[in-house]
Amino acid sequence: MPYIILGLITVLTFSYFTSTDSKLNTNILPATTLEGTISNSHTTGLATETENEIIRILLVPGHDKKSVGGQYLNLTEEKINLTLSKELMQLFKNDTEFDIVVTRDENGYSDFLNTYIDDNKLSIESFYKEKQEAIEQLVERGLFEWPDGPHHASASSEMVLRLYGINKWANENDVDIILNLHFNDDPERRSHHDRGKYEGFAIYVPNTQYDNSIASKSLANKIFEKLHTYYPISNLPQEKSGIVESHKLIAIGSYNTLNIPSVVIEYGYLYEPQFDNEITREASIQHLALQTYLGVHEFFENYNVESANRQKERKVFDELLREDNNLVYGLRTNKSVFTLQALLAYLGQYPPQEYTKRQCVLDGDFGKCTESAIKEFQKEYSLVIDGSVGSETKVKLREALSENN
Repeated sequence: MPYIILGLITVLTFSYFTSTDSKLNTNILPATTLEGTISNSHTTGLATETENEIIRILLVPGHDKKSVGGQYLNLTEEKINLTLSKELMQLFKNDTEFDIVVTRDENGYSDFLNTYIDDNKLSIESFYKEKQEAIEQLVERGLFEWPDGPHHASASSEMVLRLYGINKWANENDVDIILNLHFNDDPERRSHHDRGKYEGFAIYVPNTQYDNSIASKSLANKIFEKLHTYYPISNLPQEKSGIVESHKLIAIGSYNTLNIPSVVIEYGYLYEPQFDNEITREASIQHLALQTYLGVHEFFENYNVESANRQKERKVFDELLREDNNLVYGLRTNKSVFTLQALLAYLGQYPPQEYTKRQCVLDGDFGKCTESAIKEFQKEYSLVIDGSVGSETKVKLREALSENN
């Protein structure tokens, strides 16, 4: 779960910004800022890549070894966030359109970030004190509202400085978008050994009153579309919309501290079954990273690589359909079954009729959901309806995949 500003006594204000070196098309729909002025940088979210210009992405895997976030059994949010970050970083590094910067790895925070915060502690503190004063003035004048929102963990003073330092560094270093990677936890869960009652994903975006709101929502929409093909929206009441506004989360620019699009992606709850064991967890993390990668590409409307991106997604499905083994009812925590479920969802066949995404998660278990979906597919393609995936069913799945191109 991401941090909010509750641990902070001196919090932030906003500054109006103008950037002359943006990779976004900012001449289509200018956004009105809190004071009614026009901000013309990173606001529309109608993104087009400038010729020969590299897109810089800042990856922020949430939490760290001092503050691990949520935990289920031996799995901590700090670890799974970092694993997802590595998968995403590899996808983007293999793509020459992007320059990837990551804030931490298994050895700790990156040297550039530690040096920046150590050398600029006073200026970072001054940055958020000035932001605080301006926001307080707007609140007093009735020009800024404080809406209610979901509960999030408060941050230590050290973490607050680091998070606002990340925002300030990003503003100053030609970052185009920020992806904050998180997994969720049930705030009412009392033991690391118990599952919670919530499940599903959500994406947090800056409050409409912030200057980076429009572009951040556009980015969130693209990633949301990809994830929602396969995964249910969080059933935490405050997250039921799937894309949730927040004015409190530091990572997306609380108190208008970010000039650029930023989202916090809560990919699911730590205790959900697809994260239970290493096999399905690996498959799930790879799939979540790929969908995020594809959503970012669509945000930048990089049509010249659309075909290549579809091939990336289809490659995993093709590998599954070339396997010799049959997939049958009763298989559990099976990576091939996970991929089969994802393929069926991609084809619009999963979950099967009369089931929901919440009832039929991508978990690698060949149970009633997968069997029913295969039977529906076999009926549609005039195959023997036995609910198992043998050579004939794989041939038809391959045909359906080609038709879906």
